[in-house]
Amino acid sequence: MSGHSKWSNIQATKGVADKRRAIIFTKYARLITVATKEGGGSDATKNFKLRVAVEKARSVNMPKENIERAIAKGAGTGGGEELESAMYEALALGGRLALLIECVTDNKNRSVGNVKTTLTKQGAAMGASGSAAWMFDRRGVIRVAEKISEEQQLQLIDDGAVDFVEEDGGTTIYAAPEKFWSVMQRLSEWGMATQYSELDWVPKNPEQFNEQEQNTIQRIVEALENTEDVESVYTNAA
Repeated sequence: MSGHSKWSNIQATKGVADKRRAIIFTKYARLITVATKEGGGSDATKNFKLRVAVEKARSVNMPKENIERAIAKGAGTGGGEELESAMYEALALGGRLALLIECVTDNKNRSVGNVKTTLTKQGAAMGASGSAAWMFDRRGVIRVAEKISEEQQLQLIDDGAVDFVEEDGGTTIYAAPEKFWSVMQRLSEWGMATQYSELDWVPKNPEQFNEQEQNTIQRIVEALENTEDVESVYTNAA
């Protein structure tokens, strides 16, 4: 089966995250708080959004007490500011580059102002609602080091997988968002450890950019990721 391969982009993004480890715990704590609030409560077995957020926090060795404190805040028992999620859309490089910018914030006016300022400084522009989102699909993205056999692919399709990409000796699996955890559980049953597992926005038709443009894209993404309230940045770059 064919599909868009973004493992190299995933690795690059994780490298940026590692450089920002001093603030990554705070970002994930806010993500957990919002997932608890918006996803249906503090029980991760019933709140899929929270389960994914907790797994992300654990992947960077976030302390258990930090996770529990963030859940309590989302459940309304931990005090602190009221947080909510927001997504902004942007375009750059003559409209060829589309960006989705996910934020967690206690002040949307501040967030949109900060994001807009950052985009302007990088030669990009905030887009209207729908200007970029139509270019993406919401997908569970799971990377394993092993190759997936045809028989295993058929089982994973039954579980909710929609695409497979083999590269660098491993496999990137794309799943329907609501079936993400079913695919994860199947891989666990098979003893396959995941190198990456996230709910991402995946471009429908990835755009090719030359080396100079790729450098520009990296600069824009890094500037956004270092902007207050920004949790994740997605692009349509191949």
